[in-house]
Amino acid sequence: MGTYNKGEAAKLSVFYAPDADFVGVSGDTYRGREKIAEGMVKFLAQNKGVKLNSPFGSLRFITADVAIADRSEELTPPAQGGPGRIHTTVVYVKRDGKWLQAGVRLMVPFQQPNH
Repeated sequence: MGTYNKGEAAKLSVFYAPDADFVGVSGDTYRGREKIAEGMVKFLAQNKGVKLNSPFGSLRFITADVAIADRSEELTPPAQGGPGRIHTTVVYVKRDGKWLQAGVRLMVPFQQPNH
């Protein structure tokens, strides 16, 4: 989170597999490490000063080289036109002894309608 909160989005790409994909809350999809980094740079440029609070959630190993994580995250202040709270699911793969993010899905938690 430190790199993200410093606005250093381009440095975050090292955590993604070269063939990773990322789906944002509005359905925007990025495929590949470079495109994900470009998307993060754009997001942080449009939302200067946004901070991410991403406490550890759950982690489940599917195989010795594949794991899936779920966590709740909060953006402060909320992104322009977006939610402040999101749910994130990340698929991790172990390649060459290093854990990388292969798939990231951001979702808005379901809200009960106000009647």
